[in-house]
Amino acid sequence: NGILDLSKIEAGKFAVELQPCDLVAVLADVAGTMRPHALARGISFAVEGPGELPKTILTDGTRLRQALLNLVGNAIKFTEKGGVAVAVSLVP
Repeated sequence: NGILDLSKIEAGKFAVELQPCDLVAVLADVAGTMRPHALARGISFAVEGPGELPKTILTDGTRLRQALLNLVGNAIKFTEKGGVAVAVSLVP
């Protein structure tokens, strides 16, 4: 999928579908998927959200989840000690 998306971006045909997205559910899904990988490598994993976050945001939920899984996966893969944290905050 990543290669297909990249070719669409390069061709100017990549479509982002803005829809209401449950931010908390996306973060929980990413955490549930990636935490076991971090623990298997002997590192910690956390999602940090100082302050209140909106339950719903307007974004492409599929792409957001895909991007977070990719970033967190790489962070876990290349972290040898300590841990990985996803920090989420609302910028008014």
